[in-house]
Amino acid sequence: RKVGRAMQRLLGKSVHRSIRDRAAYRLARIAYIKSSYETALETLKQISPSAPRKLKLQAALLQGQSLIALGRHKEAVAVLQPVYNEPTLAGFAPYNYGIALVESGDTVRGFMLLDKVGAQTSQERVQRSLRDKANLTLGFTLLNAKQGLKARTYFERVNLKGPFSNKALLW
Repeated sequence: RKVGRAMQRLLGKSVHRSIRDRAAYRLARIAYIKSSYETALETLKQISPSAPRKLKLQAALLQGQSLIALGRHKEAVAVLQPVYNEPTLAGFAPYNYGIALVESGDTVRGFMLLDKVGAQTSQERVQRSLRDKANLTLGFTLLNAKQGLKARTYFERVNLKGPFSNKALLW
């Protein structure tokens, strides 16, 4: 709360634009973590068009995630489409873009993108978890569509020592 209040004060003061942009992004992240998705979206609007590219990419990802959380999937597709191939977003943008596509009705493209994320190989823990989450999402979606044999393929790709192994084994 203290950090949020301090950053909110920064947004109201006449400080350098780059500091205000970073403060707005951090405040939006805090709002997102607290499930205040509308607040996150409003705060992201305060980031200037002249902000550094990396910050704008991170803000676009956060905006897409907030829109997904609010069930506004078509808007999330529009926000995430231009940034989903950005290597600096390390797989998070393609995953979220895939989710937004599936939820907005474009299941073929969404599945292809999630399958690509689910097939990636990486030694980084975060990337392995993201891969497992994509495979779990694919498997669960197919399971709900009464396609258990296809779902099994994706559940089997989930790492048995990862955080999603129990769900994959259960499903």
